[in-house]
Amino acid sequence: MIDILDDYDWGQAFQYAGEVDEESYYDNGEASISSAAGEQCDTSSFSRSDVVEIYGYQVGENDEQNWKMAGLLCDGRHFFLSAGCDYTGWD
Repeated sequence: MIDILDDYDWGQAFQYAGEVDEESYYDNGEASISSAAGEQCDTSSFSRSDVVEIYGYQVGENDEQNWKMAGLLCDGRHFFLSAGCDYTGWD
């Protein structure tokens, strides 16, 4: 796994977005994995261990900016993740 993805907050962001593992606190029912407008592509879930390259990221701040990341998955798909955290939890 890429080192930055081992961070607690990135772990929580990916878990909220649909990553399933033994420590997941979310039911993963609210994740939105979708293809670009007008495109047909695989929208199956992925995890931090599937990330092979990070194009860019923004470290978030609780009750303010979202954690955002774009990159490449091992199966050739590209991804964009955005997740925020406030006093009620991750969303």
